[in-house]
Amino acid sequence: TKDSAAVFALINKADKYLNEENYDSAIAYCNKAEVMAKAGDYKFGEAYAIIKAADVYIAKDELDKSEAAASIVNKLGLQIKDSLITAIGILQRAQTTMYKGKYEDAVPLFEKALDYFLAKHPHYYSALAYNDLGYTWGAIGDHSRQAESLLKAISMYEKYFPNDHANYASSLNNLSAVYYSINDRTKAIEFARKSLELREKTGNINSIALCAC
Repeated sequence: TKDSAAVFALINKADKYLNEENYDSAIAYCNKAEVMAKAGDYKFGEAYAIIKAADVYIAKDELDKSEAAASIVNKLGLQIKDSLITAIGILQRAQTTMYKGKYEDAVPLFEKALDYFLAKHPHYYSALAYNDLGYTWGAIGDHSRQAESLLKAISMYEKYFPNDHANYASSLNNLSAVYYSINDRTKAIEFARKSLELREKTGNINSIALCAC
């Protein structure tokens, strides 16, 4: 409908500002989308506005806010019986827990999000879940499970989201780090170069510099 299109137009603007690392503007548009959705009792749009806000809070490292937002997303998903939204809420709780350094607690949350919906239904958030689960296994020190999760993420990006250069590159870069940690420098350089090629397409100087390092 016209109203739902207007809500998602605001969410898309928020996503654009998030990708540009303009977090204040991103949150402003998330809030506008949420207010508009609530006014029309459009819970689907409300959930996605809060999902995007949680993404921004995670990027800003405002983890208490992302945790609160993820909890609301999860409740809305259950309320409207939308399995994807419910799974994303669980995933964002997992990400928040991971970034708080509670790696052992984050693993079962990532696995719950994947088992609940994301593993069997390829989605942007499915690939992200595998990538971040891989990162978490790496932080724990289990390089075998780290590589396994990252390869699943890379496979999804290759098959379904080849133009999501930033996140695809992130998974490749993380896999490069796995090979570096087990002293396979040839493969580490190979995957780092692939990551760098994709990051150059994004034009994000910070991520290009990080990969070059």
